[in-house]
Amino acid sequence: MVAFPPIAKRSHLVAWVFGSLALTASNSVWAQSSSVAESSQSPAISVGREWSGRVGVGVLSLPEYEGASQMAPLPLIAGEARWGDRRYIAVEGPSGRMNLLDQSGLEFGPAFNITFGRDKNIDSKKVRLLGEIDDAVELGAFVAYEIGSTMREGDTIRFAGEVLADATDVHGGVLADVSATYTAFIGERWRVSSSASLSIVSDEYADTYFSVTPKGAALSGLKATKVESGAKDFSLSANVSYGLNDRWSLFGAVGYSRLLGDFADSPIVAVEGDENQFSAGIGVGWRF
Repeated sequence: MVAFPPIAKRSHLVAWVFGSLALTASNSVWAQSSSVAESSQSPAISVGREWSGRVGVGVLSLPEYEGASQMAPLPLIAGEARWGDRRYIAVEGPSGRMNLLDQSGLEFGPAFNITFGRDKNIDSKKVRLLGEIDDAVELGAFVAYEIGSTMREGDTIRFAGEVLADATDVHGGVLADVSATYTAFIGERWRVSSSASLSIVSDEYADTYFSVTPKGAALSGLKATKVESGAKDFSLSANVSYGLNDRWSLFGAVGYSRLLGDFADSPIVAVEGDENQFSAGIGVGWRF
């Protein structure tokens, strides 16, 4: 595994979005593997085998921490192992999930995430004075449902939701994401996908990452602020991938996240950071 550098601490949402993009992008010819294998007669592909998998590696440019204006590079690793027709285990950077169902279109199972905090190496001197925040491990569950698009044959629309709770007593809160993703195949090699996501967090999460205590205000010069639960941000993302062959693919992804309401008004964001969060990444995927 590639270690994540401590200078860049990612938010749950950004990590989830780009991990998902990398994993799906590494599968640019996955859904068409049957027809490709039949046409190429490649002995390396066994469509009916019990186990299969894929991995994606690349590099990302992301905000240093949630709400930061400074960017930092990060390595990206994603992988998935499938058994049977529809069950799988997927790891997407610091996030992961397991689908326990063997039903067409419907997924459900446990999920986990690591929300990275803030350390003394971040660029903002004032935010550094608020103190460090440890990494948090969150556990929960996800559900997803995929349908075929009525707009274009072969396209899919995937609706997903995830609820996670802190298991390490770092923020002690709960966070939830809901998303919709439209995926289209163009020819046999190109795949284009776009997503919209909304993140909602509890009081504890909001307070840990966006509030400024009176003590923190005295140390940093930032205004004391109390941020409470609500819709934290809305995100849009897109990726494109090209299948070099039935095993290898290249992908690129861009993302935009807009912090909302009191989260955007927090001095951590409004004074020292930016409510507009941009991200981009490139990489390569391999199927086995």
